[in-house]
Amino acid sequence: MEDQIEFLQKLIQTRSLSGEEKSVGKLIKGKMNQQNYDLVKTDQLGNVIGVIGDGTPQLMFEAHMDTVGAGNESNWELDPFSGEIRDGKVYGRGSVDMKGPLSSMIFGAARAGDSIKKYRGSLAVACVVHEETMEGAAIEGLIDREGQPDMVVLGEPSGLDVCIGHRGRGVVDLEVAGKTAHASMPQLGKNAALDLIDSINSIRDKELATDPELGDETMALVNIFCKPGGGPVVPDEATARLDFRIGRQTTKKGLIRYVQEAVDELTDVTGKAEIPEKTLQCYTGKDLTYQYFFPAWYSRDEEILSKVRKATNFLPDVEVRTWDFSTDGIYTAGKAKIPTLGFGPGDETQAHQPNERISIEELQLATEGYERVIDEFLGYG
Repeated sequence: MEDQIEFLQKLIQTRSLSGEEKSVGKLIKGKMNQQNYDLVKTDQLGNVIGVIGDGTPQLMFEAHMDTVGAGNESNWELDPFSGEIRDGKVYGRGSVDMKGPLSSMIFGAARAGDSIKKYRGSLAVACVVHEETMEGAAIEGLIDREGQPDMVVLGEPSGLDVCIGHRGRGVVDLEVAGKTAHASMPQLGKNAALDLIDSINSIRDKELATDPELGDETMALVNIFCKPGGGPVVPDEATARLDFRIGRQTTKKGLIRYVQEAVDELTDVTGKAEIPEKTLQCYTGKDLTYQYFFPAWYSRDEEILSKVRKATNFLPDVEVRTWDFSTDGIYTAGKAKIPTLGFGPGDETQAHQPNERISIEELQLATEGYERVIDEFLGYG
């Protein structure tokens, strides 16, 4: 376990913002090679893949290498990039989300290496880029090139519970048009920002749907900007970015229609709703383009759950539940329909927070849990 904790500390000390994962990827490749993975490589997006065994079925463990920034470091009790240990916990940005789980996946797979080679299947550990900025995109690119696994285990933090789904995410940009005027004579213009506020309130008055398994849909206003946006000028353009967490019944067209209808009910407002597309650059120089609509998923397969319950029966009080946040499962389960579940160490409420930390005891239990999952899915299938 000491080797794993030292490795986790090095991962935390190696900063890896989205698009800047090169150094941490090199560290991961080195550890996989050191632990005698059969194949270790980096794809064109910068994803790192380690494989043990060469048969089918193929089980995939999936984690992301990137983290969000530390924010205002004065809010941290310890250096966010120290990897310092205190009271049985490793502190630092990414300790929970998700370098801690990633380390347990890599070490759990290595511990099961000899057994995997006796089984008929194989295991791939996929460590992907740009999940924090565009979940689902990098793993889709990897699977498109490498082939589809038969089962995916996501290592996002779950407190060692088993997670079988979460709401999707749909981002909508609402742009409202107006007319400029001098700020001293606003009556001569049409203030797009005020019309945008009315539009947002109209959207808030509409009822969102409820998914029977994933819960209520929600909307969050995450950004507003205006043009011209400087000087004493009434803006003639205002745009809001709305982040919806959606159930399985909500489609891309349905979400746009939901927003557009709320705006169209305002007779004196001209606005257009659309789901934006963004291109991000990977550290390899390759572009990653994706539209900001990520479907919900819920994967309650009783045969799979029976196996994972057996694999985790050494743990107390394991709950089968869903996550509140979004993961790469929006592609593996939501889009590609690959059987997917989540299992990882760490308290998910620590993600993106100051003083992020993870229990060494949970890391140890997760490592054993991943080893047992391999046995159940590849050894006794």
